[in-house]
Amino acid sequence: MTIKKQSNLKKLDILLLILFPVLATFTSLLLKTNYFISTILFFVVPSIYYSLRTPYAIKKLLPLLC
Repeated sequence: MTIKKQSNLKKLDILLLILFPVLATFTSLLLKTNYFISTILFFVVPSIYYSLRTPYAIKKLLPLLC
């Protein structure tokens, strides 16, 4: 991967790190979701994105959890 591509991906990750909570807040308020759905929007959705984005980190972490 080139340095420019890595830089662009890092900027995208930072942007999404800011946007995920904002979108989750608006979605929770507009749809009047319960606590469980709000928790999923705030924690699970960003976790899935970053897990798919960095699968090598998950592979490193799994042996520590067992």
